[in-house]
Amino acid sequence: MIDDEDNIVLSIQEELVRELPTLAQVKESLRKELDDPEISMFRNIRHMTAAQWDTFNTHSGMFEILLDKADDIDPAQQLSKKKRRAHARRSYHYKIGWYETSPNYMNYLSNDIVQIPGANDDTVRNQAKRLSLNPKSTFRSWFKMPLYKVETLVAQLVADEIIHLSHHCQTEASLHIKSKLLVLGSLAILSGSVNGFRKLPLVTHICATEHSKFFQIFVKFLFDKRADYIYLPRDELELRAVMKRYEEMGIPGAMGSVDVVHVKWSNCPAGDFNRAKGKQSYPSLAFECISNFDRRICHMHGPQFGTRNDKHIVKMDIGVAAIEKNYSMFRGNISMRSTPLESCFSANIESVRKDVECCFGILKGRWKSLDFGFKHRRIQICQHIFVACCVLHNMMLDEMVREEPPP
Repeated sequence: MIDDEDNIVLSIQEELVRELPTLAQVKESLRKELDDPEISMFRNIRHMTAAQWDTFNTHSGMFEILLDKADDIDPAQQLSKKKRRAHARRSYHYKIGWYETSPNYMNYLSNDIVQIPGANDDTVRNQAKRLSLNPKSTFRSWFKMPLYKVETLVAQLVADEIIHLSHHCQTEASLHIKSKLLVLGSLAILSGSVNGFRKLPLVTHICATEHSKFFQIFVKFLFDKRADYIYLPRDELELRAVMKRYEEMGIPGAMGSVDVVHVKWSNCPAGDFNRAKGKQSYPSLAFECISNFDRRICHMHGPQFGTRNDKHIVKMDIGVAAIEKNYSMFRGNISMRSTPLESCFSANIESVRKDVECCFGILKGRWKSLDFGFKHRRIQICQHIFVACCVLHNMMLDEMVREEPPP
Protein backbone atom coordinates (compact mmCIF):
# COMPACT_ATOMS: atom_id res chain seq x y z
CA MET A 1 0.00 0.00 0.00
CA ILE A 2 2.79 2.39 0.84
CA ASP A 3 4.49 1.81 -2.50
CA ASP A 4 1.25 2.45 -4.38
CA GLU A 5 0.72 5.74 -2.51
CA ASP A 6 4.30 6.85 -3.33
CA ASN A 7 3.79 6.07 -7.01
CA ILE A 8 0.56 8.05 -7.07
CA VAL A 9 2.27 11.07 -5.46
CA LEU A 10 5.14 10.93 -7.96
CA SER A 11 2.77 10.69 -10.93
CA ILE A 12 0.80 13.72 -9.68
CA GLN A 13 4.02 15.74 -9.28
CA GLU A 14 5.15 14.85 -12.81
CA GLU A 15 1.80 15.94 -14.27
CA LEU A 16 2.03 19.24 -12.37
CA VAL A 17 5.55 19.84 -13.69
CA ARG A 18 4.38 19.18 -17.26
CA GLU A 19 1.32 21.41 -16.96
CA LEU A 20 2.77 24.36 -14.95
CA PRO A 21 5.43 26.39 -16.84
CA THR A 22 8.67 27.24 -15.12
CA LEU A 23 9.84 30.79 -14.42
CA ALA A 24 12.27 30.67 -17.34
CA GLN A 25 9.47 29.57 -19.69
CA VAL A 26 7.23 32.40 -18.49
CA LYS A 27 10.01 34.94 -19.10
CA GLU A 28 10.68 33.55 -22.56
CA SER A 29 7.01 33.76 -23.53
CA LEU A 30 6.77 37.34 -22.30
CA ARG A 31 9.91 38.23 -24.21
CA LYS A 32 8.46 36.80 -27.42
CA GLU A 33 5.25 38.77 -26.95
CA LEU A 34 7.17 41.99 -26.41
CA ASP A 35 9.34 41.31 -29.46
CA ASP A 36 6.31 40.92 -31.72
CA PRO A 37 6.96 43.13 -34.80
CA GLU A 38 3.33 44.31 -34.91
CA ILE A 39 3.42 45.42 -31.28
CA SER A 40 6.74 47.21 -31.78
CA MET A 41 5.37 48.89 -34.90
CA PHE A 42 2.36 50.26 -33.03
CA ARG A 43 4.67 51.33 -30.19
CA ASN A 44 6.80 53.36 -32.64
CA ILE A 45 3.85 54.65 -34.66
CA ARG A 46 5.25 58.19 -34.69
CA HIS A 47 8.39 57.05 -36.50
CA MET A 48 6.62 54.97 -39.18
CA THR A 49 7.25 55.82 -42.81
CA ALA A 50 4.66 56.21 -45.57
CA ALA A 51 5.64 52.84 -47.06
CA GLN A 52 4.92 51.17 -43.75
CA TRP A 53 1.50 52.86 -43.51
CA ASP A 54 0.61 51.48 -46.94
CA THR A 55 0.96 47.93 -45.58
CA PHE A 56 -1.98 48.44 -43.20
CA ASN A 57 -4.93 46.16 -44.05
CA THR A 58 -8.24 47.79 -43.17
CA HIS A 59 -10.17 44.51 -43.28
CA SER A 60 -7.96 42.62 -40.85
CA GLY A 61 -6.88 45.66 -38.89
CA MET A 62 -3.24 44.53 -39.02
CA PHE A 63 -0.05 45.54 -40.79
CA GLU A 64 1.36 43.22 -43.41
CA ILE A 65 4.98 42.82 -42.35
CA LEU A 66 7.34 42.85 -45.31
CA LEU A 67 10.32 40.55 -45.23
CA ASP A 68 13.63 42.37 -45.75
CA LYS A 69 17.08 41.05 -46.26
CA ALA A 70 17.75 41.01 -42.56
CA ASP A 71 15.00 38.42 -42.02
CA ASP A 72 16.75 35.93 -44.28
CA ILE A 73 19.79 35.83 -42.02
CA ASP A 74 20.15 33.03 -39.56
CA PRO A 75 19.04 34.17 -36.04
CA ALA A 76 22.26 32.73 -34.59
CA GLN A 77 24.29 35.06 -36.83
CA GLN A 78 22.17 38.04 -35.77
CA LEU A 79 22.89 37.36 -32.10
CA SER A 80 26.61 37.06 -32.78
CA LYS A 81 26.77 40.60 -34.12
CA LYS A 82 27.44 43.18 -31.42
CA LYS A 83 25.93 46.60 -31.57
CA ARG A 84 28.41 49.43 -31.74
CA ARG A 85 28.57 51.29 -28.46
CA ALA A 86 27.66 54.94 -28.68
CA HIS A 87 30.38 57.11 -27.16
CA ALA A 88 29.65 60.31 -25.29
CA ARG A 89 30.83 63.62 -26.60
CA ARG A 90 34.24 64.81 -25.50
CA SER A 91 34.19 66.96 -22.40
CA TYR A 92 37.25 68.92 -23.55
CA HIS A 93 37.64 71.32 -26.42
CA TYR A 94 40.94 69.99 -27.75
CA LYS A 95 42.03 66.72 -29.28
CA ILE A 96 44.25 64.38 -27.27
CA GLY A 97 47.76 64.57 -28.66
CA TRP A 98 47.57 68.13 -29.98
CA TYR A 99 50.71 69.05 -28.08
CA GLU A 100 52.26 70.98 -30.96
CA THR A 101 49.42 73.51 -30.98
CA SER A 102 49.72 74.41 -27.29
CA PRO A 103 50.93 77.92 -26.42
CA ASN A 104 53.86 76.65 -24.33
CA TYR A 105 55.16 74.57 -27.22
CA MET A 106 54.70 77.29 -29.81
CA ASN A 107 56.36 79.95 -27.62
CA TYR A 108 59.28 77.95 -26.17
CA LEU A 109 59.74 74.48 -27.69
CA SER A 110 58.90 74.78 -31.38
CA ASN A 111 61.46 74.21 -34.13
CA ASP A 112 59.92 76.86 -36.39
CA ILE A 113 62.30 79.46 -37.80
CA VAL A 114 61.77 82.99 -36.53
CA GLN A 115 63.39 86.26 -37.47
CA ILE A 116 65.54 87.75 -34.74
CA PRO A 117 66.13 91.51 -35.08
CA GLY A 118 69.82 92.26 -35.54
CA ALA A 119 70.83 88.59 -35.71
CA ASN A 120 70.54 85.51 -37.87
CA ASP A 121 67.30 83.54 -38.04
CA ASP A 122 66.98 80.78 -35.49
CA THR A 123 64.44 78.34 -34.10
CA VAL A 124 62.01 79.26 -31.36
CA ARG A 125 63.55 76.65 -29.05
CA ASN A 126 67.11 77.96 -29.42
CA GLN A 127 65.94 81.52 -28.89
CA ALA A 128 64.02 80.49 -25.75
CA LYS A 129 67.04 78.56 -24.48
CA ARG A 130 69.23 81.62 -24.92
CA LEU A 131 66.75 84.07 -23.41
CA SER A 132 66.00 81.79 -20.45
CA LEU A 133 69.54 82.35 -19.19
CA ASN A 134 68.45 85.87 -18.27
CA PRO A 135 66.87 85.86 -14.76
CA LYS A 136 64.43 88.58 -15.85
CA SER A 137 63.13 86.74 -18.92
CA THR A 138 59.52 85.63 -19.29
CA PHE A 139 60.51 81.97 -19.23
CA ARG A 140 62.37 82.36 -15.93
CA SER A 141 59.52 84.35 -14.37
CA TRP A 142 57.13 81.51 -15.19
CA PHE A 143 59.22 78.42 -14.50
CA LYS A 144 62.18 79.73 -12.39
CA MET A 145 64.66 77.58 -14.34
CA PRO A 146 66.50 77.93 -17.65
CA LEU A 147 65.32 75.75 -20.51
CA TYR A 148 68.48 73.63 -20.66
CA LYS A 149 67.94 72.49 -17.06
CA VAL A 150 64.33 71.60 -17.89
CA GLU A 151 65.59 69.47 -20.78
CA THR A 152 68.05 67.78 -18.39
CA LEU A 153 65.19 66.84 -16.07
CA VAL A 154 63.14 65.55 -19.00
CA ALA A 155 66.03 63.38 -20.18
CA GLN A 156 66.32 61.84 -16.70
CA LEU A 157 62.58 61.17 -16.54
CA VAL A 158 62.55 59.48 -19.94
CA ALA A 159 65.73 57.49 -19.17
CA ASP A 160 64.23 56.20 -15.91
CA GLU A 161 60.97 55.37 -17.78
CA ILE A 162 58.94 57.61 -15.49
CA ILE A 163 57.21 58.82 -18.65
CA HIS A 164 56.67 56.19 -21.33
CA LEU A 165 54.80 55.68 -24.59
CA SER A 166 51.01 55.36 -24.44
CA HIS A 167 47.98 55.06 -26.70
CA HIS A 168 47.83 58.83 -27.19
CA CYS A 169 51.62 59.28 -27.36
CA GLN A 170 53.00 56.65 -29.72
CA THR A 171 56.24 58.19 -31.02
CA GLU A 172 59.47 59.25 -29.37
CA ALA A 173 59.13 62.79 -30.70
CA SER A 174 55.67 63.29 -29.19
CA LEU A 175 56.90 61.66 -25.97
CA HIS A 176 59.65 64.27 -25.54
CA ILE A 177 57.21 67.10 -26.31
CA LYS A 178 54.67 65.77 -23.82
CA SER A 179 57.38 65.27 -21.17
CA LYS A 180 58.58 68.86 -21.51
CA LEU A 181 55.04 70.21 -21.27
CA LEU A 182 54.33 68.12 -18.16
CA VAL A 183 57.56 69.25 -16.48
CA LEU A 184 56.84 72.88 -17.33
CA GLY A 185 53.37 72.48 -15.84
CA SER A 186 54.78 71.06 -12.60
CA LEU A 187 57.35 73.86 -12.36
CA ALA A 188 54.58 76.42 -12.91
CA ILE A 189 52.65 74.92 -9.99
CA LEU A 190 55.72 74.93 -7.71
CA SER A 191 56.65 78.48 -8.66
CA GLY A 192 53.12 79.76 -8.09
CA SER A 193 52.75 81.06 -11.65
CA VAL A 194 49.56 78.96 -11.92
CA ASN A 195 47.19 78.66 -8.99
CA GLY A 196 45.65 75.32 -9.95
CA PHE A 197 45.85 72.40 -12.32
CA ARG A 198 42.68 73.43 -14.15
CA LYS A 199 44.46 76.38 -15.75
CA LEU A 200 47.26 74.27 -17.24
CA PRO A 201 45.26 72.71 -20.14
CA LEU A 202 44.95 76.18 -21.66
CA VAL A 203 48.72 76.39 -22.20
CA THR A 204 49.71 72.71 -22.58
CA HIS A 205 46.64 70.99 -24.14
CA ILE A 206 47.01 68.23 -21.55
CA CYS A 207 44.12 67.53 -19.20
CA ALA A 208 44.24 68.74 -15.59
CA THR A 209 43.92 65.19 -14.22
CA GLU A 210 47.07 64.09 -16.02
CA HIS A 211 48.91 67.18 -14.77
CA SER A 212 47.80 66.46 -11.20
CA LYS A 213 48.94 62.83 -11.36
CA PHE A 214 52.26 63.74 -12.96
CA PHE A 215 52.92 66.44 -10.35
CA GLN A 216 52.98 63.83 -7.59
CA ILE A 217 55.20 61.60 -9.75
CA PHE A 218 57.54 64.53 -10.43
CA VAL A 219 58.01 65.54 -6.79
CA LYS A 220 58.45 61.88 -5.82
CA PHE A 221 61.14 61.57 -8.52
CA LEU A 222 63.02 64.56 -7.10
CA PHE A 223 62.55 63.21 -3.58
CA ASP A 224 64.24 59.96 -4.60
CA LYS A 225 67.10 61.98 -6.17
CA ARG A 226 67.73 64.05 -3.02
CA ALA A 227 70.94 62.19 -2.13
CA ASP A 228 72.56 63.51 -5.33
CA TYR A 229 71.91 67.16 -4.47
CA ILE A 230 71.42 67.43 -0.68
CA TYR A 231 74.42 66.10 1.24
CA LEU A 232 76.93 67.09 3.91
CA PRO A 233 80.64 67.44 3.00
CA ARG A 234 81.66 64.01 1.75
CA ASP A 235 85.41 64.29 2.19
CA GLU A 236 88.03 66.52 3.76
CA LEU A 237 88.47 68.68 0.65
CA GLU A 238 84.79 69.64 0.57
CA LEU A 239 84.83 70.28 4.31
CA ARG A 240 87.85 72.58 4.05
CA ALA A 241 86.24 74.47 1.15
CA VAL A 242 83.12 75.12 3.24
CA MET A 243 85.08 76.10 6.34
CA LYS A 244 87.24 78.49 4.32
CA ARG A 245 84.20 80.61 3.45
CA TYR A 246 83.36 81.01 7.15
CA GLU A 247 86.99 81.65 8.02
CA GLU A 248 86.95 84.64 5.66
CA MET A 249 84.10 86.06 7.76
CA GLY A 250 86.05 85.64 10.98
CA ILE A 251 84.47 82.40 12.21
CA PRO A 252 87.04 79.62 11.79
CA GLY A 253 85.85 76.04 12.25
CA ALA A 254 82.21 76.64 11.25
CA MET A 255 80.69 74.48 8.51
CA GLY A 256 77.04 75.55 8.34
CA SER A 257 74.00 77.14 9.93
CA VAL A 258 70.94 75.30 11.19
CA ASP A 259 67.41 76.59 11.62
CA VAL A 260 63.78 75.46 11.34
CA VAL A 261 61.26 76.84 8.86
CA HIS A 262 57.49 76.53 9.21
CA VAL A 263 55.38 76.09 6.07
CA LYS A 264 51.63 76.66 6.14
CA TRP A 265 49.51 73.52 5.78
CA SER A 266 46.43 74.89 4.03
CA ASN A 267 44.60 71.55 3.67
CA CYS A 268 45.43 70.19 7.10
CA PRO A 269 43.06 67.37 8.17
CA ALA A 270 40.79 68.15 11.09
CA GLY A 271 42.41 65.41 13.19
CA ASP A 272 45.86 67.03 12.90
CA PHE A 273 44.74 70.65 13.25
CA ASN A 274 45.47 71.07 16.97
CA ARG A 275 48.93 69.49 16.94
CA ALA A 276 49.92 71.28 13.71
CA LYS A 277 48.89 74.75 14.94
CA GLY A 278 51.90 76.16 16.75
CA LYS A 279 53.00 79.73 17.35
CA GLN A 280 51.31 80.78 14.12
CA SER A 281 47.56 81.20 13.92
CA TYR A 282 47.36 78.48 11.25
CA PRO A 283 48.49 74.83 11.06
CA SER A 284 52.00 74.35 9.72
CA LEU A 285 54.69 71.75 9.12
CA ALA A 286 58.25 72.35 10.37
CA PHE A 287 61.40 71.43 8.41
CA GLU A 288 64.92 71.72 9.77
CA CYS A 289 67.64 72.66 7.27
CA ILE A 290 71.41 73.05 7.42
CA SER A 291 72.92 75.41 4.85
CA ASN A 292 76.43 76.62 4.21
CA PHE A 293 77.61 80.16 3.56
CA ASP A 294 76.87 79.89 -0.18
CA ARG A 295 73.15 79.22 0.49
CA ARG A 296 73.44 75.56 -0.41
CA ILE A 297 71.16 73.23 1.57
CA CYS A 298 73.37 70.45 2.96
CA HIS A 299 70.85 68.60 5.08
CA MET A 300 67.09 68.50 5.60
CA HIS A 301 65.02 66.89 8.35
CA GLY A 302 61.25 66.72 8.68
CA PRO A 303 58.40 67.21 8.51
CA GLN A 304 57.38 67.78 12.11
CA PHE A 305 54.13 69.23 13.41
CA GLY A 306 54.15 72.97 14.02
CA THR A 307 53.56 72.65 17.78
CA ARG A 308 56.99 71.15 18.37
CA ASN A 309 59.79 73.36 19.57
CA ASP A 310 62.70 74.10 17.21
CA LYS A 311 65.28 72.90 19.72
CA HIS A 312 63.43 69.62 20.16
CA ILE A 313 63.36 69.12 16.37
CA VAL A 314 67.13 69.72 16.17
CA LYS A 315 67.74 67.20 18.95
CA MET A 316 65.72 64.57 17.08
CA ASP A 317 67.69 65.06 13.85
CA ILE A 318 70.15 62.26 13.13
CA GLY A 319 72.06 64.56 10.79
CA VAL A 320 72.99 66.89 13.62
CA ALA A 321 74.11 63.88 15.66
CA ALA A 322 76.28 62.76 12.74
CA ILE A 323 77.89 66.21 12.56
CA GLU A 324 78.68 66.15 16.27
CA LYS A 325 80.23 62.72 15.85
CA ASN A 326 82.17 63.10 12.59
CA TYR A 327 82.90 66.85 12.36
CA SER A 328 84.07 69.61 14.62
CA MET A 329 80.78 71.42 14.94
CA PHE A 330 80.70 75.02 16.08
CA ARG A 331 78.83 75.42 19.34
CA GLY A 332 76.98 78.70 18.71
CA ASN A 333 76.80 82.14 20.18
CA ILE A 334 77.83 82.86 23.77
CA SER A 335 74.92 83.48 26.12
CA MET A 336 77.02 85.02 28.93
CA ARG A 337 79.07 87.77 27.33
CA SER A 338 81.61 88.53 30.01
CA THR A 339 84.17 90.39 27.90
CA PRO A 340 83.87 92.79 24.95
CA LEU A 341 85.71 90.28 22.76
CA GLU A 342 83.14 87.57 23.49
CA SER A 343 80.32 90.03 22.85
CA CYS A 344 81.82 90.99 19.48
CA PHE A 345 82.38 87.34 18.62
CA SER A 346 78.76 86.42 19.45
CA ALA A 347 77.42 89.34 17.42
CA ASN A 348 79.52 88.20 14.47
CA ILE A 349 78.03 84.72 14.74
CA GLU A 350 74.48 86.09 14.81
CA SER A 351 75.12 88.13 11.67
CA VAL A 352 76.67 85.27 9.73
CA ARG A 353 74.02 82.84 10.93
CA LYS A 354 71.46 84.76 8.90
CA ASP A 355 72.62 82.88 5.80
CA VAL A 356 70.14 80.08 6.58
CA GLU A 357 67.38 82.68 6.96
CA CYS A 358 68.35 84.11 3.58
CA CYS A 359 68.24 80.57 2.19
CA PHE A 360 64.65 80.18 3.43
CA GLY A 361 63.77 83.54 1.89
CA ILE A 362 65.20 82.53 -1.49
CA LEU A 363 63.44 79.16 -1.27
CA LYS A 364 60.01 80.67 -0.56
CA GLY A 365 60.54 83.55 -2.96
CA ARG A 366 61.40 81.31 -5.90
CA TRP A 367 58.93 78.49 -5.18
CA LYS A 368 55.79 80.35 -4.18
CA SER A 369 53.90 77.12 -3.45
CA LEU A 370 55.80 77.02 -0.13
CA ASP A 371 54.79 80.59 0.64
CA PHE A 372 51.14 79.95 -0.27
CA GLY A 373 51.07 76.73 1.77
CA PHE A 374 50.68 73.04 1.08
CA LYS A 375 47.38 72.25 -0.65
CA HIS A 376 47.59 68.50 -0.09
CA ARG A 377 46.16 66.58 2.83
CA ARG A 378 48.71 63.77 2.90
CA ILE A 379 51.78 64.70 4.91
CA GLN A 380 53.97 62.48 2.71
CA ILE A 381 53.14 64.53 -0.40
CA CYS A 382 53.92 67.73 1.54
CA GLN A 383 57.32 66.28 2.41
CA HIS A 384 57.97 65.40 -1.24
CA ILE A 385 57.07 68.95 -2.32
CA PHE A 386 59.44 70.59 0.18
CA VAL A 387 62.32 68.25 -0.66
CA ALA A 388 61.68 68.78 -4.38
CA CYS A 389 61.94 72.55 -3.88
CA CYS A 390 65.21 72.06 -1.96
CA VAL A 391 66.62 69.89 -4.77
CA LEU A 392 65.63 72.45 -7.41
CA HIS A 393 67.12 75.21 -5.23
CA ASN A 394 70.50 73.43 -5.15
CA MET A 395 70.30 72.81 -8.89
CA MET A 396 69.91 76.56 -9.45
CA LEU A 397 72.89 77.61 -7.32
CA ASP A 398 75.23 77.74 -10.30
CA GLU A 399 72.83 80.25 -11.92
CA MET A 400 73.10 82.61 -8.95
CA VAL A 401 75.69 85.37 -9.29
CA ARG A 402 77.70 85.72 -6.08
CA GLU A 403 78.82 89.24 -5.35
CA GLU A 404 82.24 89.53 -3.78
CA PRO A 405 82.55 91.77 -0.70
CA PRO A 406 83.85 95.26 -1.41
CA PRO A 407 87.59 95.84 -0.83
